[in-house]
Amino acid sequence: MTAPEDQGTGILIGASSFVDASEALRLIGRLMTDLRPRLGGILVEDAETTAVCALPNQRVVTASGTLALAPTLSQMRTLMEADARAFRQSLARIAEGVGAPGHLSARWAT
Repeated sequence: MTAPEDQGTGILIGASSFVDASEALRLIGRLMTDLRPRLGGILVEDAETTAVCALPNQRVVTASGTLALAPTLSQMRTLMEADARAFRQSLARIAEGVGAPGHLSARWAT
């Protein structure tokens, strides 16, 4: 039996949103030129966040500190899809910038 081929260093970024992942993406961008790792990512859905959307008349605190009605489940899905798209695009940009192989996925899981 032969040993598996060394695949090199792999980095997987996990976060609950694109905003949460942005600092890690910035750091990975700096590391990529030295390490040239395989790069992957996963976004994990926070079930409590989406559960708020199912409750009537729920309020959320916005980034500016004001109260607003929580988004509907449909609106939340649209936001999550936009987050996943931005995450995927950022991973692809970083990997393409240094010619690194990537396993570029932005998957939502609970």
